[in-house]
Amino acid sequence: MKKQIDKSSHVMLEMIDGKRSVFFVGAGASVASGLPNFRQFSEHMLSNLLTTTNGSVSKTDISMFVSELRPEVLLQTLQEVFGDKIFDFYDWFDDAVPSTNHYVLARALKEGGLVLTTNVDILIETAYEDLYGDNDFQLLVRKEDFERFSTNDTTSKGTLMKFHGTVDVTKTGPARYDTVRFLLDQVGMGMSTGMHKVLTEVCKNYDMIYLGYSGCDNFSVQPVICHTATDRTTLWMWFEWREQMVLEHSSVIYEKELSEVGKQVSEGQSFSEIERGMETLSTCEILVERLKALRFRGKISEVMDDTALPEHKVVADAVSSTGPVPNWTKSICSIDRLRCAAKLYSKAMCLEEGIKCLEEANHLASFRNDKFVKAQISKELGNEYANESTADSYEKAHACYDTALGIFEAIGNYIKVMETKLDKVNVLRRTRHFDEAETLLKSIDIRVNDGEEIVDSFVDKILIRRELMEGLILGMGRQDKDSRNRALSIFEQAAQLAAKGGFVSLQAAILNASGLVKYQMAGNAVKILQGGARDLDAAFRLNIYIGDARACFQQLRNLGLIHVKLSRLTNDPKLLEQAIEEFKRGEKFLFRLSKNRIMGELLEIRFRLGESLVEAGRYVEAQPILARVREQRMKSKDWHNEARTLELLVKCAANDDEELIERVNQIKEIYEDALTNVMKQERFEKQPITTDNGRQILHTASTQVKFKDIDLSMELAKLSFKLFGN
Repeated sequence: MKKQIDKSSHVMLEMIDGKRSVFFVGAGASVASGLPNFRQFSEHMLSNLLTTTNGSVSKTDISMFVSELRPEVLLQTLQEVFGDKIFDFYDWFDDAVPSTNHYVLARALKEGGLVLTTNVDILIETAYEDLYGDNDFQLLVRKEDFERFSTNDTTSKGTLMKFHGTVDVTKTGPARYDTVRFLLDQVGMGMSTGMHKVLTEVCKNYDMIYLGYSGCDNFSVQPVICHTATDRTTLWMWFEWREQMVLEHSSVIYEKELSEVGKQVSEGQSFSEIERGMETLSTCEILVERLKALRFRGKISEVMDDTALPEHKVVADAVSSTGPVPNWTKSICSIDRLRCAAKLYSKAMCLEEGIKCLEEANHLASFRNDKFVKAQISKELGNEYANESTADSYEKAHACYDTALGIFEAIGNYIKVMETKLDKVNVLRRTRHFDEAETLLKSIDIRVNDGEEIVDSFVDKILIRRELMEGLILGMGRQDKDSRNRALSIFEQAAQLAAKGGFVSLQAAILNASGLVKYQMAGNAVKILQGGARDLDAAFRLNIYIGDARACFQQLRNLGLIHVKLSRLTNDPKLLEQAIEEFKRGEKFLFRLSKNRIMGELLEIRFRLGESLVEAGRYVEAQPILARVREQRMKSKDWHNEARTLELLVKCAANDDEELIERVNQIKEIYEDALTNVMKQERFEKQPITTDNGRQILHTASTQVKFKDIDLSMELAKLSFKLFGN
């Protein structure tokens, strides 16, 4: 390696202890064997699963799915529709042969070394067999293998540790992948106790050489490496096409790159828009935690060639560029292709396209005599309507759920009955029909045919979702302290179950709910608010990796609300500035939610941004933002939120008499109408918050205009008394 770098860097390489160093190997090490990268593999798979002679999903959209969705999310979505048959596409890898990298690693094993990998291919094992005959090294794959292993073992045998499992070439069909952890729910479980212990011990006691590893398995291996304190040396082999190779040893460089990518992502850019964005973020998270961290940037293959013995240098032929097409893909019905496409559009936040696919599938299902399929499509269509978050779409969602429930109950599919009831509870909860939601939630009985109790990992999701809904109803729908404390206790238990089961999306949702309830119950308690902020930040970080832009928006909005309140309580203007930035970043995430932006949420976060700018005294910035919000509120005839926005615009106009009086008169007009408008009066009665807000808005307007137009100020005070009393 010294040949490829400047002589001044040679001393840094001496930090690596050759006798106490191990390789950690990722997918990049197998690229030299001609294996397709994930993009090539995924686009090939999706092209055969989603498109028909009519071209139901475009190549552009297939490319978008691969760019926007994490591998674990993409594969799990496909598995939910097509089952384990999707693993047949992995036969593409069978013709790959070991490269120089694998022979170097095989030699390290023969010399008694440790090789750790997240790869599931058997190229290292094949290289070892080519060189030495039988595989006489230790192989750790299953959790019990790791539990039995000790890094203090004095045996001279090498050890190959495969943290994501391995392909079993002695079997056929899906059984070949029994130990492989591809899906989000699988990797989301994190590492078993034995795996965690072994990886931690290795990180603490050995110098680590990372080869072809991106660090992007953010739910299992990467967090353990990142959070294990060690004084051992880390050498990261970072491939780049460059003539002059560079060896870096500066935490400043890693911190700067980490900060730059983190800023881009938190401002709403997707990882697909940032060159090697997720890889940079994941690796630098590790490197900044190391006291002795080196990064070698350049043509890593040349380094491996220099390391290999002459007879071990190999130029591998590429495997087939087309990939296998399993026979069963030719008989996929249009309904399943459309259902799968809808799920992918939904994950990629393209709601309109997803709904179109399911509406077409629903039409096709009407010609089939398959009740289950009809019910399943109705349920999925209900979820997509619910995601649109409008009053009309919520009504459509309920209609779809009712249709699905009727069929599932008639055919006795109680699992689907429970799932659909939970979907309906969530919509009732979101529309603040808490009593109805609670009644329906209590009707969910965890059972199958003949009342048999279920103990199944699949049903764990239902149990956790039920706890999440119960906590939200108690925490958001009830005002008493006992209910909210009980909600937090439920969330804590549910979060532990979700983490244990690997349900990362559910874990993020629970953390978000916990943060919201803490915000609602905190009052002026700073510690509770800070705890809520920690929960929301943890949820945000999970959703960044999952790639859920809408959830990221929600967490940033809620973090902004908490930081506004904390800034008031602690008199810390920095927290208010932080809230303003969070609202701005949240708006950028919202812009990624398909062409049909969710106007209600967009207006809400712009209102919060304007409100924070007013509180910070930045009236010039706030005024145009709030003016646009008010215009949209007026168009949608949302008089209550129009009045709330006008209250802020009144504050912005404190130094402009003409605009101040105009805005105050607009408020006066809204509430004068309430004297005779029955619908407004009913809303005051049913929603006490509108009364409280109305009283405050009229008081603000009266106070602000008092020294400009005393008569107008008095009129507002009298109007408030007529509507709300003292």
